[in-house]
Amino acid sequence: MRKEAGFTLIELLESDNSKK
Repeated sequence: MRKEAGFTLIELLESDNSKK
C-alpha cells in the first residue's frame, strides 16, 4: 500500500499533464 501511495502521486501528476 505504501508503494501504491507513491504511484498515486505520480499518476495524479501525469493525469494533470494529460488534461493540460
